[in-house]
Amino acid sequence: MSDTKKLYFEPYARLLTMLSEQLIKNEVVALTEIVKNAYDADSPWVKITFDNFDSNMVAEKNSKIIIEDAGCGMSESTLKNDFINPASAHKKIEKEEGKKTPLGRIYQGEKGIGRFSLFKLGKKITVITKTEKDIKARRLEMDLSKYEDEFIKGNNEQYKLNEIPLEYNASDDTDFSEEIFLDNCLRKRLNKGTIIIVEGLNDKWGKSKFEKLKSDLFSLMGNVYGEDFSIYFFEGNAFVPTVEFTEKKTLDNIIEQKAVLNVEGSYDEKGKKYIYTINKKEKEVGFGDKTISGLSLFKDFKKSVVDRNLSFDDYTTTCGNFQFRFYVFDPDKKNARAKYRLTEDDWEIVKKNRVFLYRDGIRVFPYGSVKDDWLQVDTIRGTKRASAMFSNDQVVGYVDISYSGNPNLKDKTNREGLLEVGESYSDFLSIIQIFLQYIKVYYYDEYNKQKNVIKKFDKQSKNELEQEFKEVIAKCSDSSMKKKIESIKKKVDEQNDYNLGRIRVVEDLAGIGLSIQATHHDMGNFIRKCYNVIDDYNLQLIRTDDEYTEKKVVVEKIERLRGIISAMEAVLADMKNLFASTQHKSKSIRVSVLLNKVLGYYSNVFETKKIDSDLKNIGNSVVVINMPEALLMTIFINILDNALYWLEDEEVKEKKANFDYVFLSPVFDSISKQGYAAGYTPEQIRQAAKEGIIDKRVIALGGIDEDNILQVKDYGFGGAAILGGLWNKFDPNHDYNYQNLIEHFRKLKRLAD
Repeated sequence: MSDTKKLYFEPYARLLTMLSEQLIKNEVVALTEIVKNAYDADSPWVKITFDNFDSNMVAEKNSKIIIEDAGCGMSESTLKNDFINPASAHKKIEKEEGKKTPLGRIYQGEKGIGRFSLFKLGKKITVITKTEKDIKARRLEMDLSKYEDEFIKGNNEQYKLNEIPLEYNASDDTDFSEEIFLDNCLRKRLNKGTIIIVEGLNDKWGKSKFEKLKSDLFSLMGNVYGEDFSIYFFEGNAFVPTVEFTEKKTLDNIIEQKAVLNVEGSYDEKGKKYIYTINKKEKEVGFGDKTISGLSLFKDFKKSVVDRNLSFDDYTTTCGNFQFRFYVFDPDKKNARAKYRLTEDDWEIVKKNRVFLYRDGIRVFPYGSVKDDWLQVDTIRGTKRASAMFSNDQVVGYVDISYSGNPNLKDKTNREGLLEVGESYSDFLSIIQIFLQYIKVYYYDEYNKQKNVIKKFDKQSKNELEQEFKEVIAKCSDSSMKKKIESIKKKVDEQNDYNLGRIRVVEDLAGIGLSIQATHHDMGNFIRKCYNVIDDYNLQLIRTDDEYTEKKVVVEKIERLRGIISAMEAVLADMKNLFASTQHKSKSIRVSVLLNKVLGYYSNVFETKKIDSDLKNIGNSVVVINMPEALLMTIFINILDNALYWLEDEEVKEKKANFDYVFLSPVFDSISKQGYAAGYTPEQIRQAAKEGIIDKRVIALGGIDEDNILQVKDYGFGGAAILGGLWNKFDPNHDYNYQNLIEHFRKLKRLAD
């Protein structure tokens, strides 16, 4: 008879530290995994608090990191069967079956080891979680500080993993219904979610690592940040703003104004072609086109296929379809055309960004980091010709793949990039490289040619033409002919100077126009931010205890306002450089002419609100005043704004007498109507509420979404009417049912309740 026995794996406890310390690269990666778990749990936000750290963000003995969310929470079975068991395939199975979260998010986790990244952060982990159905929360404690690093027993034996006890309490008193501070504003907790407390920290941290964490987590959320998911950082009770958000807005403005090429498109694997728009012009190019087949990188790609004894004509890539967006800048500070010329500050922001890789809208690290050259741009420029490819800091943008559409592009177990082996990844890389070379050769090089023509023309007018004329005149023996040539030379010089002047004026005017447009947008945003800071603080004073009126908080708010106002000053300083100082000079103004001009600005408002306006002269004299035109115009605008405000109040009073509910609009900048700005300041709305004009029978309308719906409630409105904030979430071309729309409506309703 056989003595064969069955043996089973019995992992030692040190597997926990091996999974965390050796598999997870650093603390930043560890926290990104926890944030992804919150995203998978359908939380609208994550709050990360660094508690009891010193002023330099250095950890002390009692320091801890707290990660909170308002997601679905974990049931008892989820805790026991998935959370505490490594390599759980729960999410992977659901992803393969095409399932999404109740809010329609694509699951980010799949390896089942993300929660063990917590031990990369610290020795003691406390998890407090509650589902919507639970009456009380449940608590799980994992404390490894009681054990040696190698988990050695007193008799030199090692602890097995199943010998490490976990303290579990199925009835914890933590209150998930209480409000929570996010971005200095109290928000509802939704009575569900998860709180993770990490103590016994393994690292001292520090300012630089903390700043890197903020930056990486901001970029992690890529294309979904701020839409239905946000990350908030706190040092103790103090909110820490994310600089990257402001820089992203600035980058967006730079892209809009200064990008030489704006390319958006997709790769069609079946058709072996790129479908794209470049500077808003629709294009299509395939492997069979000469413009592609003639590229050096395409020839290399074709050779790699043939070397595998495959027929290239029959070969189909295996990476799957994907989307991309690239923005190309001109790094030539001296000779770049005026409308594309970047300032030093612009370049500093551009150089912080590269081409990111997203999977289902979430960034894949480390691709796109400043020191990461995942597209092998530097290699191509070094081994072929520098002119064959853009420089590594010249292009920003992203490539977006998906779990379902690109199953052969697999994530590494340590969550640091894709598995960079196999034909699928090689094809994927080649396809992107080929397209970048294509737009470099056929679009950007053409831009350079045009730029060089102007540059050459400029030099010729001063040097080459001058020399050629001298040589011709010297060789000419006929005096009358010399005079004729000199006359022609003079005319050519004049025409040359005129043409160059025209080119520069046109380009400068184009730059000025874009600057004005961007400045108007930026100033509006800055002003709204100021209002938001003031509103948040007022809300704190109303809702919280006296401790929040301490000097420290007041100073913090003032400093935040100071920062925003400083940014406004910088924008205005840039504007000042664009214009002559004649704006501020006094001149004779015919008052009726200017007033008619101002009334014209309000024509649409008057028509919409059915308001009549009439301009009458008193007496026969024409009123003329000597003062700066801009100042008088401002006076008239303020008068009309105040008149509209009080007319609106009277209309609300009148309508309330005859109707059950009335609408007041626009309370905020319209979402569905671009350029339709808020009709009232927060101060005007509060005053109207004090006077009883705004009450439970008045419904707020205009620009309302998840970010400001609580503000509507605080103003005293009886409800909110939502148009763009709801329907902008629905795409009739791609959404074939109303589930996402319904879920977003429910989300808004939960916030308002």
